[in-house]
Amino acid sequence: KEGGAEEGAAGADAGEEGELSEEKQREAAATRKARPMFAKDEEITHDVLFKKLLEILAARGRKSTDQTEQIELLRKLRVIGNRENLGAGMSIKVLLHIISGYFDVNSSGLQHMSAALWKECHNDIVELLNLLKGSEEIVLGDHVADDLENLTDPDKPYMIRGSLIAYIERLDDEFTKSLQSLDPHKPDYVERLKDEVIFYGLLVDAQAYFERVGVHADVCRIYLRRVEHLYYKVDATVRLGARAQP
Repeated sequence: KEGGAEEGAAGADAGEEGELSEEKQREAAATRKARPMFAKDEEITHDVLFKKLLEILAARGRKSTDQTEQIELLRKLRVIGNRENLGAGMSIKVLLHIISGYFDVNSSGLQHMSAALWKECHNDIVELLNLLKGSEEIVLGDHVADDLENLTDPDKPYMIRGSLIAYIERLDDEFTKSLQSLDPHKPDYVERLKDEVIFYGLLVDAQAYFERVGVHADVCRIYLRRVEHLYYKVDATVRLGARAQP
């Protein structure tokens, strides 16, 4: 009996410690969010902002890191960069890491990305695509080496390492996994299926962009994705005509 009492007390203590630990983590997160990213009079240059970006990314992957908090910090950093007119190159670079962050959130929890998070990710990919469509002086691709990136000089084409098609495909995969987790006979499935319309619109716009810049391999990958989202129903008159054939 004494042993059982001791075990119960130990379990209660562990539970209290766990609750305290979670509370401390929330307090620490709130403190980090409230803390300014830069000193009040600090000049925000490309180098200063990029250093802060690397600092935020250094915490990614750690067990104690809140990935949703990471995304919020990156959003805040991007707003500061845009406010300081640091250019499209730096803005897109931070946006790429924001999009990537959504998939990190997914990998640490559910089997698929939540619908709310998926829509946020979709909207950011649409924004990325619109930025690329809006200027022919922005080159985004895996072929851009890290040491050849140009994020700062507006007098030259911005060269940014990254892959738009890879993010689109991953977003599509997350949508498919989400549908597979739902019962097709329930309203939730039908409601989720409505997001396919907006995703298909993204595929169409992305195809037009890849065709314009001449990235034929990515055009083909978009074709395959579009085919997978097409539905057809054979008309009854066609069936009757087929049966009448000798």
